[in-house]
Amino acid sequence: MPTSIKLSKITKVDLRDCWKNEATDFTPWLASEENIALLADALGMNEEKTEATIGMKFNWRRLDGKKESSIEYSQSFSVFDTSKQDEIFAWYKEYTEKFIGFVKPIIKKL
Repeated sequence: MPTSIKLSKITKVDLRDCWKNEATDFTPWLASEENIALLADALGMNEEKTEATIGMKFNWRRLDGKKESSIEYSQSFSVFDTSKQDEIFAWYKEYTEKFIGFVKPIIKKL
């Protein structure tokens, strides 16, 4: 059965050919929620994949008017229970290492 879908070859392009100026071209393009989602998907960094890979839920916060977002993760511990300090530090170290291990290859793509 014939199809009307046209396929084209995916090619690597120099981003400077698409956006000549970061402030006036790229930043306004990236400000769109649709475009930021497209970029995150292209880099392989979407919420579901990130959370599944690392093994915990994050609080994803968009920082309006800025070029970055905030990803927060936490665990409830009592700051007054000093017997748990080693456990707290071990948890923090484990999840920080998991997060760095996940984003490092993505950053290398940039």
